Amino acid sequence: MRELLESFKSYTHKINEAADESQMKISLLMVIDRTIDRYKEDILSDIRSVTGVTIINIEQHKNVKNLDYNVVLMKFDVDPYKSPDPDVKVNILDALLRIRKQLLQIKGIIRIKYLTKPERF
Repeated sequence: MRELLESFKSYTHKINEAADESQMKISLLMVIDRTIDRYKEDILSDIRSVTGVTIINIEQHKNVKNLDYNVVLMKFDVDPYKSPDPDVKVNILDALLRIRKQLLQIKGIIRIKYLTKPERF
C-alpha cells in the first residue's frame, strides 16, 4: 500500500510539473494608436480573446503625440500552439510569433516589442 501511495505521489508531481511547463510569462511594450475610435478597454478585451493569453498587468509608460506606450506583463499558455504530433516538442518561440501576429491584427495596436525573455510562470 505504501509503494502504491508513493508511486501515486510521484505520478501527481510529474503531472503538475508538465502542466506548469506550458504556462509562461513575458513582458512587452505595446504601442496603441489613440487616434482610432476605440476605447482602451475594448483593445484589452481583444487581447484577452487571443488563444492562451492572459494579461497580468498593464502600465501606461508614456504618451507621445497620439500614441500610448504600455508595458504589459502577459501570461500565455503554450499548449494551444502544440503540434498534433505528440513527438514534436512545443516551440515557445513559434507560440510567441503566432501570438504576436494575432495581437498585431487587433485594431489599435501598431507595435509590439518583447522586453524580457519568456520564463515559466
